[in-house]
Amino acid sequence: MSVQMDRLEAIADAIRMKTGRGDLIKPIDFASEIESIEQGTASVGTLRDLAPRDFVQIPFAQPHPHLRAYMVLRHGAPDSTYHGWGDCTFLLQQMAFSPRIPMEEPLWQNSEPDAWLGNTFPTLIDPAVWALAIEGRLPFADGFAPGTVRTGTNGLLRRAFALSHTEMGIAATGAVFAVGINFGAFADNESRISRTSIQDAPAVGDMQHLRAVNVNPELTPGVQANGTLGPAHTLRQLMTIRPAIALPSNTEIDANNVILT
Repeated sequence: MSVQMDRLEAIADAIRMKTGRGDLIKPIDFASEIESIEQGTASVGTLRDLAPRDFVQIPFAQPHPHLRAYMVLRHGAPDSTYHGWGDCTFLLQQMAFSPRIPMEEPLWQNSEPDAWLGNTFPTLIDPAVWALAIEGRLPFADGFAPGTVRTGTNGLLRRAFALSHTEMGIAATGAVFAVGINFGAFADNESRISRTSIQDAPAVGDMQHLRAVNVNPELTPGVQANGTLGPAHTLRQLMTIRPAIALPSNTEIDANNVILT
C-alpha cells in the first residue's frame, strides 16, 4: 500500500492522541488506520487545525449526495457584537447557489434571501452537519442609517446567513454603511470572487447578496463578479447567494478535509 509520508505522520499522531500510548500501537492497528484514511473515513484533525482561506468539504444531501467547498473565514467571533457563537469556526460556501433570488424587501431580515437561508438551505445540506451548525447573533441594520445597526444580544439570530460587505473587507460608502467587522479572510477583490463550476456557475455580471442596506430603500447592495461592491440595483434584482455557517471548532475532518459527523 502506497501512502505519502505526511499522511502516515498524521495517522500516527491521530492514533497516539486516541490511545495516549504510542508505544502500544500494533502494526495491524496502524495498517487499519491507513486503510481508513485511504477511504476517507478516519479523523486526522479538526476545523481548529485549519487556517483562514483553507478549504473544507461539507456533505450535502440534495438534490443528490455531493460535497461543496467551504472557505475557513476565522475561528471564533471577532468581538462581543457577535453574540452566542462560542468556540466556533466560520465558513463560507465557495460557489454561489443558483437559481438566483430576488430582493423584494429593502431590509435584510426576513427578506427573500434571508428566508431562503432559513428554510430551503437546511433541506439541502447534510442533516448531520446542519445539526452541528451554531445559532448565534449577528450585527444587522433594521433601518437605513448607520445608527440602526443592532449588535450583541440585539443582533439577528441565525444559523445560516450571508456576509456583509464589511465582513468581506469592503469599505463602507456614503450609500452603504458598515455592518459588522472585517473577518480578515479576504486579502483583495480576487479573494471575494465566487468561483464557478459546471454545476453552479454565476454568470458574468451576477451579483452576490449581502447582509447590508443601502440608505435609499429603493436600492439594494451586492458584490459584483469581480469581487467589488457593485453599483446599487433596484429591488427585485436577481442575485446569487453564498451561505455562511459556523461549526464547532472541534468538528473532525478527514485527510481530504471532509467534515465528519
